[in-house]
Amino acid sequence: MEEVLSLSGKNRDELEKVLDYYNGSQDDSLKLRAAKYLIKNMPGKYSLVYDVPWENHSAALYRYFDCENKESLFSEYGIPEPEKRYDLECISADYLINNIELAFEAWESHPWGKTIDFASFCEEILPYRIGNEPLEDWRGKVLASYREIDNRLRADSCMTAGQACAIVNRLLPEYSWVTYPVPPMNYSMLTATPRGTCDEMCALAMFTMRALGIPVVMDFTPSWPNRTSGHAWNSVNIGDGMYVSFMGTEYNPGEEHLGTRLRKCKVFRRTFARQDIDTVEIPSILNDPYIIDVSDKYRDTDNTATVRIDFPQDEKALYLYTFEKPFPEIIDRGIVNGSFATFEHVGGEIMYLPVYIDGGEILPASFPFMINRGKTVSFDGDLENKVKVEIDNLGLNQSMLFRMQEGSFEASNDSVFGRKVVLHEIEDIPGDSTYTEIPIASKAAYKYVRYMSPKGSSCNVAEIEFYNADGGQLTGNVIGTAGSWYSSGMTKEKVFDGDIYTYFDAPFGFQDYSWVGLKFDVPQVIGSIRYFPRIEDNRLVNDHRYEVFYWTGDDWQVILNQKPVNGKIVADLPEKGIYYIRDAKNNKESYQYFIIDNSRQKWL
Repeated sequence: MEEVLSLSGKNRDELEKVLDYYNGSQDDSLKLRAAKYLIKNMPGKYSLVYDVPWENHSAALYRYFDCENKESLFSEYGIPEPEKRYDLECISADYLINNIELAFEAWESHPWGKTIDFASFCEEILPYRIGNEPLEDWRGKVLASYREIDNRLRADSCMTAGQACAIVNRLLPEYSWVTYPVPPMNYSMLTATPRGTCDEMCALAMFTMRALGIPVVMDFTPSWPNRTSGHAWNSVNIGDGMYVSFMGTEYNPGEEHLGTRLRKCKVFRRTFARQDIDTVEIPSILNDPYIIDVSDKYRDTDNTATVRIDFPQDEKALYLYTFEKPFPEIIDRGIVNGSFATFEHVGGEIMYLPVYIDGGEILPASFPFMINRGKTVSFDGDLENKVKVEIDNLGLNQSMLFRMQEGSFEASNDSVFGRKVVLHEIEDIPGDSTYTEIPIASKAAYKYVRYMSPKGSSCNVAEIEFYNADGGQLTGNVIGTAGSWYSSGMTKEKVFDGDIYTYFDAPFGFQDYSWVGLKFDVPQVIGSIRYFPRIEDNRLVNDHRYEVFYWTGDDWQVILNQKPVNGKIVADLPEKGIYYIRDAKNNKESYQYFIIDNSRQKWL
């Protein structure tokens, strides 16, 4: 404690006031421990403060996506570089005492509080901040806004933390999910500007629920397979060391959400307390002292793999590297036992590479491997064991697939859909290689059907097919939002042209809730719907030369260099190899690696 106080400079008196406040009474012994917990873990924590009204920043955020010159946008609104204000140097005694008092009152006055131990309380209810947001009395603001709900939660003696979490989560404002970075926001900013990444959605849930005594944390995966970013979601402590995940502002505990549906290599949990860590000499998620590994708490990241290794004996540390093309990363340490290494609590169907570090360089310690249905499969690239493979896909980045998630199909007998029924809501990000087909339960007949796109998606869909109950494809007049993105020609008619490489891209100003559909001559019963998302054109061009790269065990080398015939390259390649392909003419290469499965490309 003395070491921390010595770092606070002129603000030491404020911190000592907090300790003195709780030091005089036996009744306050737990609160004194809580105060010490907050202060001991305060070093390194700070607020990012912009010396400009939040309204300016909020307005800039709404324009950010569509603005070509983003630097001038911030200048237009007078937004300067943020100032770092370290908590140790500026936090007040009154602020900390108020935070502690309100946290304890929330913990002790709700019926589920008795199932939450003191250690969980300190980490999941007590903290006065979530990230690097400007400090404010967020607990008081939440209590004022949710007073009636809070009274109901307190009055129900059978109410659990999970039930309370679901009730409150349904009341949070709907958020527009964006992929660009936003500044750290406090509770007031989050409620005033319901637009952000998954981190902001999680933060709003944490502020609100912690103020109401609901122990909620943020879990995350550092990167999806073959994507340039990760994802965060929430978990609620339901007692006895058990947690149930949910997505703040969207999906309740126990419901499926993006964090449970997609493959992931690891799951970590953000903490307020600083963890003791062994740092890695290169940038890695393992260098973050404010996370713990909770992969064993998730069914799809609780696999174990043991592989043979070969690396210098003087190297003590062996790491697990996600062998992914767009965003490889060291995510774990291995347990070395002679010539074998074991990696615990990792996700399946993802390619990994055991590595060590020498002079800041990442070097392979074994062949790549993946876990397939609980079994470890090694890809040794044996040149003597070849199979014939057909290559017909360049594997470019399919960055627009997510734009159909949360879209819906609707039907009506009213041309303006004043009275409508929802036939289907899209929960998952669709695949990029096959149509998604969904059966429709409704037996009513409708004259109008449409796809209603989610916010910010510009109605990006490549193909939609409607079928009657007998399986016959339905046709009609194309209806929907008129025009295309800056007159690109990608109008609503492209959705029904039979070409998966064309798509609808709604005009500027119609990014939110644009739509496309059909008007039938007579009402029809919809038996099923098939759809295909907007994708990049991955077809091979006959007069282009393509290079196929192959992992030799320690480097990439060209194993094939030729032009396709009828859009395909047929060749004999190592069955247990890992590959990517490059269009030498256009200098484009696949966004991900592929392996060979039944003589076809299988993208990882």
